[in-house]
Amino acid sequence: RFRIPFGIPHPKKLTIVVGSPIDVPKMDEVTKEKIDEYHQLFVDELIKLFERHKHSEGYGNKRLKIA
Repeated sequence: RFRIPFGIPHPKKLTIVVGSPIDVPKMDEVTKEKIDEYHQLFVDELIKLFERHKHSEGYGNKRLKIA
């Protein structure tokens, strides 16, 4: 199927979680401070999502590292 003669070589389970939307208002001028503020908000929400779902997905003993 789909030109792959033996199927997908190493199928893996993929879990997708969706968090709450982050409200970003339209701004006439975007400053570095505003970018940093919303980036930090995104990273904080990403960590919360990971912490909320890590046990059910088998990552209970892991810590999320964002470089």
